[in-house]
Amino acid sequence: MIVKNESRCLARCLQSVKGIVDEMVVADTGSGDDTPKIARQFGAKLSHFDWVDDFAAARNFSIHQTTGDWILILDADEWAGENLAGEITRFIRGRPAVGRLKVVSDFRRNNQTFRSQCVMPRLFPRGAYFEGRIHEQLISSLPRVNLRGELWHDGYLEMQKKGDRNLKLLAAELKRDPDNAYLLYQLAAEHNSIGQPEKAFDCLQKAFARAKPGDPSSPNIALVWLSY
Repeated sequence: MIVKNESRCLARCLQSVKGIVDEMVVADTGSGDDTPKIARQFGAKLSHFDWVDDFAAARNFSIHQTTGDWILILDADEWAGENLAGEITRFIRGRPAVGRLKVVSDFRRNNQTFRSQCVMPRLFPRGAYFEGRIHEQLISSLPRVNLRGELWHDGYLEMQKKGDRNLKLLAAELKRDPDNAYLLYQLAAEHNSIGQPEKAFDCLQKAFARAKPGDPSSPNIALVWLSY
């Protein structure tokens, strides 16, 4: 995982996987709190990455610090469900593939707390890598398989603190690739999370118009647009 100032939740995350994995690798991007201390307390391999406004670069750096044949990616504000250990064991005994885990997220809207879920590629054999300054995408030619294991996530409840950073990075990526439907979709989500529904609607409308059949993000874009 990559982290910065995650003392609120890092122990919960590491505790949830310490009996599942062979090693825990934490790449710190400049914490000023107890995040490095907590990582060491759990026996994690801690390294430092100079932040360059690029999540894929940080992800790839963290992967290079690992020694195993299989990689499990988590964020500090996530924690593993009880059934994940058995699912990982079963999956890595089969043919090489990318495992997509269900991520269950709590978020707030209009002062109410809701829950959503999506599947994301999080378990893969060595050789895959990430691309994208923000909302980075896993690059691999291997087939993708949905697993029954779950990750729980409460980071959206803290999104207001990260909104300005994410908007800045998405704007930089869209300047380079203005017709990217996935980036527009993520920009809509960012605007929605910080209470800017009109801007979110505009971005989502553009994302739907630019989505192409076969793109991994197209079903999610269509589903959100049609239910808006």
